[in-house]
Amino acid sequence: MKAYALAIFFAGCLVPFLSSCQYDPDRVSDGDSNAFFVEYRKIYNASSTISPDSTLVLLNDFLSNPEFENYPYAWNLKAYTCYQLNEFDQSLTAAQKAMEIDPENPEFSTQYLTSKMAVGKSCEISSTEINNSVYGPRIAMWSNWLCKNALPSKETITKAYPVSEQDSANYKYQRLCFQLIKKNDTNVDESLFKSLKNTEHLKVAVLDYIESPDSSNLLSVYRALR
Repeated sequence: MKAYALAIFFAGCLVPFLSSCQYDPDRVSDGDSNAFFVEYRKIYNASSTISPDSTLVLLNDFLSNPEFENYPYAWNLKAYTCYQLNEFDQSLTAAQKAMEIDPENPEFSTQYLTSKMAVGKSCEISSTEINNSVYGPRIAMWSNWLCKNALPSKETITKAYPVSEQDSANYKYQRLCFQLIKKNDTNVDESLFKSLKNTEHLKVAVLDYIESPDSSNLLSVYRALR
């Protein structure tokens, strides 16, 4: 699911919540005659096999149709797609639109907060904005870390990226975060990056942060996470 990949970290999605938040909520049957369901499903299905640039072209064309312009899942997918393209301002704008249409949807909230952190507005996120979804602890950890540049504890990281015998996918993110919070340790295990997406950009960002652990470099790490 692309949402998990944002920021996968979230999205993410997710982006950085990862693993961040592309979802296919409609579960439309082949015989469904609702035009915007059918058209959106085509774009959603295509997005897994075409480039983010091509997906964005399709979404912009879809959303330019007055009949479809208020479909929140399309705006949420646009937010996710822009995030993958490192167009964080556009991602936040699209996420805000999805939230305006359906402010109670936790999927949209996750993408919105993920994009908000990516544009450097972590300090504007309140605890009341963070929902109780599986991504809640992750958003809480990153927003606090980015805003205050205060290292999270290992316990906080473990809660943000839970690992179980049934699901160990978060283990690589745990390892990465544990590396980031090591003080006065510039030795980086290169194997950290092998299983993570956006490898080269992430590696550069992590090394820069370890050399100079300030808020600006931490934001670069967050933006590079997928």
